[in-house]
Amino acid sequence: MNLQKLGIILTIAISTAITAAGTTRAWEEIERLPGPPTEIHIDTPDEVYSTVSEGYVYVVVRQRMQVKIFTILGQPVVQQTLQPGIYRYKLSSRGIYLLKAGSSTKRINN
Repeated sequence: MNLQKLGIILTIAISTAITAAGTTRAWEEIERLPGPPTEIHIDTPDEVYSTVSEGYVYVVVRQRMQVKIFTILGQPVVQQTLQPGIYRYKLSSRGIYLLKAGSSTKRINN
């Protein structure tokens, strides 16, 4: 194999690895929250119910809004506009995070 072909193959392999590493996971829409049925109180339309279970952050959104998770140091983890529904997001590691949705910001312990 000549060096030019080898260079092209290496370039493709490196770009594929960078693209895969840069891919962000998204919120996954689900049917219901984990565990037994829970009564949820959401006072205002832009308020969000959230809970953490087994490494997942669960949110209940009543209206279309942008939901963001940050590390405690302010680094963005995920940012997505969600439609009304129930969603979950798998956190990559244990720690303290901030959930910003609508007009509220909440601390999340995983």
